[in-house]
Amino acid sequence: MNTRYFNNLLILAFVGADGFTQELPVVVGQTYPQLFPSNYQRVVNVLEAIPYKITITILPDKRALVAANSGDYALLLHRQPSITKIYKDLVKLEIKVNELTLHMVTAKETKYLCSMPEKSLYSLTVVGVIGNQFFEDLVYPKFTQYFDAQNAESAIQMIVRGRAQISYGLPHYIPKHLLEKMVFCPDHKLTLSFYNFLHKDYIWAKDTLEMAYQKSFRK
Repeated sequence: MNTRYFNNLLILAFVGADGFTQELPVVVGQTYPQLFPSNYQRVVNVLEAIPYKITITILPDKRALVAANSGDYALLLHRQPSITKIYKDLVKLEIKVNELTLHMVTAKETKYLCSMPEKSLYSLTVVGVIGNQFFEDLVYPKFTQYFDAQNAESAIQMIVRGRAQISYGLPHYIPKHLLEKMVFCPDHKLTLSFYNFLHKDYIWAKDTLEMAYQKSFRK
C-alpha cells in the first residue's frame, strides 16, 4: 500500500472520527452578550471545552439569524424555538440555556394600564425592538397596532412621548434617565425560553453539544 495513502487514512480515522480538528464556527446576535454577559460567558465556556475548533462572530441580531440559516455558521446562540418556523435549516438543541421573564412597561402617567385585563390591552399600541424575535412571534400578533424601534431607548422614548402605550422588558434594558418615568406591571408578563441552534449541515456535532450543555445547564 502507498505509504502516503496509508498515513492519510490514519489521519482521517483519528482526527475525523474524534473531531479534534473539526471546525465549528459560531455566530451570536450582538444583544445577547450585551444584556446577558454572565449567561453568554457560561455558554462560551461550554463550547471552549468541547473537542472542536470554535470561532465566535458577533453580528447584528437579524443578520446573525440569516447568516446561520444560510450555513455560513454552524451554531447560532440564544434564540427562541419559534425561529425554526421560518428558518428551516436550523435544528434546535434540546437543552435550554436561558429563561427570561419580561414585564409589561408603561409610562407613570398611564400606570392605570397595569390593572387592565390582558385582553383589554390588545387594542393599545405596543412598541418593540427590531431584531428581537419574541416581539414578532409572541407580542405583535395580539395587538391591533405596533411599532418597531431601533433599540430599547427609542422604544421607551416612544412611550414617554405618547406614540405607544406599552412595551415589554426588564429594568436594565432602560437607560437610567428614562427609568424614573416608567412603571413595570407585575401582573402582565411573558416568560421566554432560549436555546442554541445548529445548522443541518453540522448535525454531526449535535450529540456532543447536547451532552456538554446537559452537564452545565441541567445541574
